[in-house]
Amino acid sequence: MFLRIALTALLLSTASARADFTYLVEEGPWTIGGGKTHCEVVNRPPEEANYMPVNMLFITEDEKRTPQVRVVFWPGALPEKVSEIVFTVFADGPQVFKMPAKLGNPDWYNVSTTEPLPKEFVRLLEGGARIVNMQVEVPGSKAKTVFSMKAIDSALFSLHSCVSAMENARKP
Repeated sequence: MFLRIALTALLLSTASARADFTYLVEEGPWTIGGGKTHCEVVNRPPEEANYMPVNMLFITEDEKRTPQVRVVFWPGALPEKVSEIVFTVFADGPQVFKMPAKLGNPDWYNVSTTEPLPKEFVRLLEGGARIVNMQVEVPGSKAKTVFSMKAIDSALFSLHSCVSAMENARKP
């Protein structure tokens, strides 16, 4: 942990306002990171993702403030064609959100939403104290994936802070 903090501090201290932007924060089980074009929340720390990049949930936001989701599944779980992804959020009962999606890089076994998340979905996630977990499935796939949503509200707050900091880093 100390090495990560030291490395992050070094990266941030050497970056100028016009240089590439770097952001790295942990909120509970979530890692929030940012770069030149977007910021994202992922449900696992980088060291786990490097070891086994499967069963991962990314929420990405750019300067337009339009959050989208990418989910990495287990190898062999996805059908050859994907047009929809289904999120079932368990908070005071299940709430289902069906969204258009596309298959990403086949080596990563991932599916991404093709439209920004609906406002009611985002509001539900930002009020995350009530959320227990979220099930994600792709019609025609061989598996469903369930993610713990513990501390998602704090993680999304950090995501919005990352986007604001990214915008400020671009200013002359």
